[in-house]
Amino acid sequence: MKLNGIIIEIKMNAAGVASGNAELASTTEQFTNTFQEQAAQVTNVAAAVEEMSASAGEISSSLTDGIGFSETASKTVENGRRQLTGAVERIEGIRRETADLAGSIEKLSEASSKIGDIISVINDIADQTNLLALNAAIEAARAGEAGRGFAVVADEVRKLAERTQNATKEVGSLISGLQSETKNASEHMGSAEKTVDDGVESIKEVDGYFDHVVEAVNDIRSAMAIIKTAVEEQVRAIEGTNDNIQVISAGVEESSSGMVEVSRTVSDLQKLAEALDSLVRKFKTE
Repeated sequence: MKLNGIIIEIKMNAAGVASGNAELASTTEQFTNTFQEQAAQVTNVAAAVEEMSASAGEISSSLTDGIGFSETASKTVENGRRQLTGAVERIEGIRRETADLAGSIEKLSEASSKIGDIISVINDIADQTNLLALNAAIEAARAGEAGRGFAVVADEVRKLAERTQNATKEVGSLISGLQSETKNASEHMGSAEKTVDDGVESIKEVDGYFDHVVEAVNDIRSAMAIIKTAVEEQVRAIEGTNDNIQVISAGVEESSSGMVEVSRTVSDLQKLAEALDSLVRKFKTE
């Protein structure tokens, strides 16, 4: 009777073990599936993070190239501005020389005008001399033989006065032509000076645009540098995250492997429980 009770108790325990093992096997299988799903998700996340890291690296490289291009552009603009400044200085020199030349032409015009005035005075003197010589010749003719010598002198004076008049007319004509050319040159110099002034102002405006371009390029370069720094920090953060993910992935894989072993152990226990239950069933109880 005592043995019968023991057998009944063994049967009950064997059934309980079998039932518990079945539930444990089901739970273990669920954990195994969960760990496998987590491992797959971690793998996908790791791949996505790796892709993000590669993309961020490409962005950082592109920003580095962009900063290099902006530095080259800045140097090119600076060089252009220096050349422009040199051109302004040369044009300023031309303007000063033009102003000096215009002043010289103006002085030449004034001198020509004074020479014209002097020629006019000389011409008036020649006219008066010619008139006096003519009057002297008339008086010499009236004097007869006594005035013959004086008449010859008066005639020579008249001829000299006529030559003087002719010479002054030629010089006056030349001076008039010179004054006309001087006036034209002065007008052209004034126009050239204005053109040079306009050119200088235009170049100064362009120089101002260069300043804006340089400022804009420097702003772009600074912005790219800031973005590059931020991207590099992001890359480092992604790399740190990737390291953590690798650790998590290794832990999940290890846990998954452990659950597989547990599942195998539970399966073995289930088989033993079933064998024990089968063995106990061979005993008859009253």
